[in-house]
Amino acid sequence: MNKSQFLRKKSAFYLKHPEQDDLFFYRSFVEQYPDAAIGWFHLGREWELRGQEMQALSAYRKALHTGADEYAADAREAYHQLLRKRRNRQRSALHSLRQGQARSEAGWVVIPK
Repeated sequence: MNKSQFLRKKSAFYLKHPEQDDLFFYRSFVEQYPDAAIGWFHLGREWELRGQEMQALSAYRKALHTGADEYAADAREAYHQLLRKRRNRQRSALHSLRQGQARSEAGWVVIPK
């Protein structure tokens, strides 16, 4: 499915269901078109915007398995970018934890933020 077809489906959906949000549309779309990478990619983006990183990664992975098109490639990039972001946060947290332990072992008083 190309972008134009996808956008027509989205417009038609909102004409029928104006009270629904993007998440509802993307979830409905991937149920109807499970092999369309464009739907999984946008669902992943929506989950990521909402801070639901595990759901986002899952949606991006599903987009990758639908075949090779531009949205599968976009999903691959988004997937890896999100993994890097999570890894950097974990490294930063580990570094902060180590800094706190080093201060504590040196006899410093550690005041949590």
